Amino acid sequence: MGSETPGPYEFLRSELRRTFGVKQRLGLPSVPERMKRLEITEMTHKPEVLFLIANHQPKSKAFGKELRRLPVRWHTDYKVATVQWMGYALFAENMGPLDEFV
Repeated sequence: MGSETPGPYEFLRSELRRTFGVKQRLGLPSVPERMKRLEITEMTHKPEVLFLIANHQPKSKAFGKELRRLPVRWHTDYKVATVQWMGYALFAENMGPLDEFV
């Protein structure tokens, strides 16, 4: 696999950047105070897909089995966040790679 970002991911990156800029300009409460003046100067070529897990039964073998069946991730990283870690905002230090979670 080359380092070129496929078209759909390039489109997603463009839309996310535009949406974030609109939220900043509108002063929406979904933009944390520390990010209100943030200028995006670069973006990763590999987006992260975040699974938010609520009411998960940690001993469930079926759930882990389904997660293992997800397709190979060439152009993205899967990460998991559980409700107990979430609070009011998503923080990078509270997310972990899917493989470690499984």
